[in-house]
Amino acid sequence: MTGSSPADQIRSVDSAPIASSRESTASSTQAGPDGSAIPNDAPEFDTVEDAIIALGDAQMRLGDLEGHDAKRRARECLNRCGFKPELQDRPVSELSGGWRMRCAVARAIYADPDLLMLDEIETFADLPTLLWLQGFL
Repeated sequence: MTGSSPADQIRSVDSAPIASSRESTASSTQAGPDGSAIPNDAPEFDTVEDAIIALGDAQMRLGDLEGHDAKRRARECLNRCGFKPELQDRPVSELSGGWRMRCAVARAIYADPDLLMLDEIETFADLPTLLWLQGFL
């Protein structure tokens, strides 16, 4: 996942699969708005009722994960860890080790853990980031 941007990596925390009644066996693709290939692996359902129930379950899960707010939350975590907007969309593979570590911290914060163990964070975080993290914790 090192080719994706920090914001994409953080949002991937919310990308756990949602169970459905039956997975499609089709492996075809369709073109997205920008011409890129989008896999056609949408689940298939036996009845409309099954599809409506699955949609309701997915919407509840999205609400539980606060998915409607994922992009804003991811960018806020990155901002707090010192990422300027222009850095947030660059591939992680182009970032230095220190910036990659900040990305990992932002991803951990985004996940809203009950326990967060950090070792020698002061080696890559500046004072404003440390002060914000202290207040956040």
